[in-house]
Amino acid sequence: MLADAVKQLRTTIKSTNRVEVIYRRVNGLARCVTATIGRTEFGLSEQAAIVTKWESRDFLIDVADLAAVGITGEPQRGDTIRERQGESVHVYEVRAPDGEQHWRYSDAYRMTFRIHTKQVGIE
Repeated sequence: MLADAVKQLRTTIKSTNRVEVIYRRVNGLARCVTATIGRTEFGLSEQAAIVTKWESRDFLIDVADLAAVGITGEPQRGDTIRERQGESVHVYEVRAPDGEQHWRYSDAYRMTFRIHTKQVGIE
């Protein structure tokens, strides 16, 4: 019952805050999917007195949506996500700071990936 509520909430969020993106595997397979946007701030300590912040643009994509277009398994480092913003396309690489996981599930039922990325270009 709770899993159904999580699924319904995700459907509502996707219907109001969605963006179409192109998810491309390292091996070249690319597909259009719906995502919602988030962000994660990582605080990294390089030395005792210095803290470096690293901000990720996160894409929340339903596991089932990726599987439906032939992209199965977990997100891989080096995969890219292309997002149109106005007249340009922003390119993001799936990655996180050293020692950090580059993705996680966004819910307890493993229905949605939260994929951490870093912008690598604009086309």
